[in-house]
Amino acid sequence: MATKIETYTFLVSGVFSENAPRKIRALDTNYPVIQMDVIDNYSISMPNRISNYAIESRSNISDHIFSENIKLQFTARVGHAYPLYSLDLNSLIKSDKNNSIKANKPQQAYELIKKLRYDKLAFDVLTEQELFESMVITDLSVAREAGDDQLVFNISLEKFRKVEIGRTVLSNIS
Repeated sequence: MATKIETYTFLVSGVFSENAPRKIRALDTNYPVIQMDVIDNYSISMPNRISNYAIESRSNISDHIFSENIKLQFTARVGHAYPLYSLDLNSLIKSDKNNSIKANKPQQAYELIKKLRYDKLAFDVLTEQELFESMVITDLSVAREAGDDQLVFNISLEKFRKVEIGRTVLSNIS
């Protein structure tokens, strides 16, 4: 019986380099991946917010600092070229070695990323620094570059945090 795969992995940069600690995750066929041709740049933001009010001198300062959601922003390009590292088994964007125009990778990427945004799906993002889990798209803009016939994606993501809630069992006292 086939299991339903619910976790997508977005490959952001450097995950195929020899020193990438999570290269194995990118090659794992249990996780469908979204592979872009080029990542121009990316930035990771880990903001903290501190209390606006003065605290007592003997208070623990860390009790007055709140860690906000991790944010990730990157610019990626997808064209018709056959990728240097082809993930034929688990890539959601399919390539064609013989006729790259026929595969129309830019349109595939556009439809896939648009669906992630519209359906509000959480997915993982893999960089050479870290695996960011449960990320959602907070801003998406797409531009077409005519010279190379490619799409340029500017994507902003934010970590979606879930809280586990317990179940309370009340005893029956007679």
